Amino acid sequence: MTQSVDNKKSKMTADTAFVVTECGGLFDFLTLKLTHQSRNNLKSLLKHRQVTVDGRVVTQHDCPLKEGQTVRIVRSVIRGQKEKDALQILYEDADLIVINKPAGLLAIADHKNSVSAYHLLMDYVRRTNPKARIFIVHRLDRDTSGVLMFAKNEKLKLALQDNWGSLVSQRGYVAIVEGRLKEKSGRIRSWLKEQRRCLCIPAPRRGTVWRPSRTIR
Repeated sequence: MTQSVDNKKSKMTADTAFVVTECGGLFDFLTLKLTHQSRNNLKSLLKHRQVTVDGRVVTQHDCPLKEGQTVRIVRSVIRGQKEKDALQILYEDADLIVINKPAGLLAIADHKNSVSAYHLLMDYVRRTNPKARIFIVHRLDRDTSGVLMFAKNEKLKLALQDNWGSLVSQRGYVAIVEGRLKEKSGRIRSWLKEQRRCLCIPAPRRGTVWRPSRTIR
C-alpha cells in the first residue's frame, strides 16, 4: 500500500532538476530558473538544504556553477507544497506506519529545527484521532532518504527496538561518491566518535571513546 500525506490544496510533486548551460553563481541560476519564486523563497530553499548540485547539498548562495552540472530542488519545498505533503506512506495499519523520508527532513526535531518527519506524521494521525500518538522506532540522518518506521503504541515500539538486530538482517545504502574508485568492491574501516547531540564524526585514531565503523562497498 502506498499513499501520500497531502491536503486538498496540493499534490505530490516530483523533484525539479536543471542542467547548467553556462558558468555562473547558484543564486542567479535559481533566480533565472524559478521565476515564480521570490528571493526570500530562494534563500529559504538554500537555508533548509533543499538544493543540490550534482547530488551534493549546497547552502551557499554564491556557489559557482560549471557547465554540465545538475541543480536539483527536492519536491518537499516547491512553492505551495509543505514538507508534510511530500511524505509518502509506504504502509499503515492500526499499529504501524512506514514512510519514505525525503532527504533534507529530520527524522525527529532538534533544538534548531522544529520541522521533522515525527511532527508531520503526528499531525497526520491526529486528523482522525486527536489523542493519537506515534513512536519513532529508528532514525535516518537528515540528508538520507529512505524507509522510516513509526509505531502507534509504545508496546510495539519497545518490542521492535528490543529485537531490531534479529528483525533487520541487512540494511543497504546508496551513495554518490566523487572521483574514481580503484576497486569495484571492498571494505572501508575507520573510527567514529559520538558527540553529545548523538552526532558521529570521523576519528583519527582508536581510543576509549571511539567506535569502529565498517563500510562494505
